[in-house]
Amino acid sequence: MVGQPQLTIAVDPRLNPDFSAHCWIRGSDGAAISAFLSPEKMRFIETANLPGTLATNTNYLVYFELGTLSTQPDFDSFIATVEKLIAAIL
Repeated sequence: MVGQPQLTIAVDPRLNPDFSAHCWIRGSDGAAISAFLSPEKMRFIETANLPGTLATNTNYLVYFELGTLSTQPDFDSFIATVEKLIAAIL
């Protein structure tokens, strides 16, 4: 949001090397973010190889993939990914 600082929140790369190498966390409440991102959630994000982008704030969790969903298998694959993501994150 405009006017609110978005500080980078560091994750210890020794504990989560893949997560730290591929994910960037920004926010104004490092303690809340660290409390939400349990080791299990970070491990899921590390190993899930999500083809899209995951973004969140205090009100929303958004996952999106570039491209067009034009066939039934495209929709099925996207929905399966979102279901797996929701089960692991929430």
